[in-house]
Parts: sequence; C-alpha cells; structure tokens
Amino acid sequence: MAYNIVLDDNKDTISTTWMRAAGQNGIPCAFIINEDGVIAWIGHPATMDKPLEQIVAKTWDLNAFKTKFDEAARAQREAANRQRQIVEMSKKGDMESFDAMVKEMGVEAIYAAMNGDANFAVKVIEKYAGQLEGLDHTTVCSMAAYLTSKPDVTAENKETALKVSAACYGKTDPKEAALSAAYHARALFGAGKKDEALKVID
Repeated sequence: MAYNIVLDDNKDTISTTWMRAAGQNGIPCAFIINEDGVIAWIGHPATMDKPLEQIVAKTWDLNAFKTKFDEAARAQREAANRQRQIVEMSKKGDMESFDAMVKEMGVEAIYAAMNGDANFAVKVIEKYAGQLEGLDHTTVCSMAAYLTSKPDVTAENKETALKVSAACYGKTDPKEAALSAAYHARALFGAGKKDEALKVID
C-alpha cells in the first residue's frame, strides 16, 4: 500500500476520543479539521474532496453540515434502538410486539429480526413471506438459507424454513431463478438434505 498505516494505542485513545465521541462505528471514516481547530466535516474519505475544497476556500457552511450530521446521527441511534427492541422481542417470542414494529418499520423489521433469535426469525419469514412490499421471493429464499444453517434452529423450524424457501423459489422472477436456486439449495443443504440440494443446482 502506498500510504501510511497508523495504529491506535492499547487504550484505544483515538477510537474513544474521535470515533466513539462522534458516534461513528464504520470504517473508513475521515475527519476534516479547519484552520480554527474545529471538526468541520466527518464522513467517508471517498466523499471528502468537495467539502475539503470548500473548507479551504472558507465557503463551507459548518452549521448546515452540523445540523445534517446531527439529524443523521439521531436517525442512526433510533435505528439501533429499534434493532435492540426487535432482538429482545425475538428472545421473548413476542410476535404481537413485533407485528407492531413491522407496521412502523416495514420490511426493515424483517431484516432486523434476522439478527435476533433464529427460531423466531423462522416464524417471521413464515408469516411475512410475500406479504410485505420489498420482501421479494429471492430475499426470502436467502433468509431461509441463512436460517437453516444456524445450529440453534430446531429440526422442526428448519423444515418450516424449507417449506417457505420452496414456496418462494417456485414464485421467483425468472431473471433471478438461478440465484434463488442457489439459495434454496443452501437451505436444503443446511437442513441436511444434500442430495435434494444437488438436484436443485444440477
């Protein structure tokens, strides 16, 4: 690599005082400091050229950036909070509360459920497959494949996931048939049905 690599110290000083303090969790992340020693911009380094030019030219609207940045940070905190709530719902098997979250969040709640209890997630895709805008059949096949691979999913729920996968695989748009076939084969393989999986992708 034709650039320097800097390591944080054992106390994670940079991570704590810059990344965490700014509410940043992903990398790469760049900070631009203006001539007054103030953080003028935070974001992905691939998008820093234009703000840097304006900061150097002293035409950068720091207050407008801060307002937009704070709004995005608030939205991220709210999303993370909803994610935690959904994980707790899944642990408790609380489908009623989850249904209310689906009304609020739509398909994003289904994606969030994949990070919680896997057996609950099986019940989620069984209930919502084909019922929500944005939850297409290929996506459901991929979710079923993921869930059947989880060691904590019961044999009964693996069979349920397989049924959902088979139904969605049969309704997939022809343009995505090959992808759905791969997902369905993975679901079969995850459920211990190797021969059937090979037939699907043969």
